[in-house]
Amino acid sequence: IQVQARVARISIQADTLRHNYLRGIQTGLDVVRQLELKFPEHPSRLRVAIAFIITLLQVYRRTEESIVNLPDLTDPKMLAAIDILSRIGVLCKYSNTNLLSLFTLRIIRIQLRSGNNPMAPFVYAGFGMALCSEISNFKLGTRFGTIALALLDRYEVREDAPRTRVVYFYMIAHWTTPLSEILSPLMETHREAIEVGDLVWGEISI
Repeated sequence: IQVQARVARISIQADTLRHNYLRGIQTGLDVVRQLELKFPEHPSRLRVAIAFIITLLQVYRRTEESIVNLPDLTDPKMLAAIDILSRIGVLCKYSNTNLLSLFTLRIIRIQLRSGNNPMAPFVYAGFGMALCSEISNFKLGTRFGTIALALLDRYEVREDAPRTRVVYFYMIAHWTTPLSEILSPLMETHREAIEVGDLVWGEISI
């Protein structure tokens, strides 16, 4: 599983840098299907809306503290699937936003049920972005952005930190925070992305 996921990550990153979005998405979908997670390639808005409602019903039962303190997810198949889905999500943002929403909502429900993991900060940040952009719930979106940043400190995964911070500062914080307070963290995140070799999110951050 780990070898297969590692090969897929390299392929997806290469397709992202070449702007070959559809190929990267298909690579990721093929892998997660083998890991027993299935998604439609072209989901409807109705399907996304239903998934949003189901997820929000679960979210509203939780406090911010209870989400941050969830136990660790240990299932290797699920960890590999979440990693791949989080990586093709950026491709979906430019070519298939409905699919991106389904990815994020499914992973959120998995984490609430089974626990957090090193990819959780990025996923929660993506959910916060969706809450802001899809249903204009800026308060709840910012709350999940805050959860994402808190979990960065818990897991200390330096390689994944830049993409989480880019989503927070570039796609969440601007709804409620003056731009003058966002630019400096974004530039710092850009430098951090370059240092860890994350060229994809380094490019997005500027």
